[in-house]
Amino acid sequence: MTRRQFGRVRKLPSGKWPARYPVVDGQLTTAPETFATKTDASTYLAMIEADLVRGHYIDPRVGNISFADWPEQWLQRTGKRRSSIARDRQAVHVFMEVLGPRPLATITPMHIQGAVDSRARVAAPSTVARDYSALRAVFNAAVDADAIGRSPCRRIALPKVRPPTRVSVGRPGPAVG
Repeated sequence: MTRRQFGRVRKLPSGKWPARYPVVDGQLTTAPETFATKTDASTYLAMIEADLVRGHYIDPRVGNISFADWPEQWLQRTGKRRSSIARDRQAVHVFMEVLGPRPLATITPMHIQGAVDSRARVAAPSTVARDYSALRAVFNAAVDADAIGRSPCRRIALPKVRPPTRVSVGRPGPAVG
């Protein structure tokens, strides 16, 4: 019988198997779910260990920050003008009612599409596109900060922005004669 080198599993009275493992800071982290079998828990630990070794590990505790709290951290980055910060804050704020209380790691493309559709019912298509651009930047920053593994802003259908129609005004041509 081989002894486990990474992490710990144990059997609960319910028959489920939780997995715990050390992360970069040395703290033991519990897997977000319990497993039906010891093999499933061990497989989960092997995947976590491989992610850590490859540098692909995303700490699930970081993704627990709510969407309402994350944009302020994003807006505080350096090199952004005050007018841009104000515009982006306003753009992201319109999504707070739908996304605000959710942890970043739980937001899916379906949630984003619902928020965009909701915004499209009350705003012009060009405004929705501007607001979505800021929202997408917020999630891209969360990926860059290793708060989430992948942005939920993927394949989102935006309303079509139609350029204004221009009416050509006839100019008198050169005098012939």
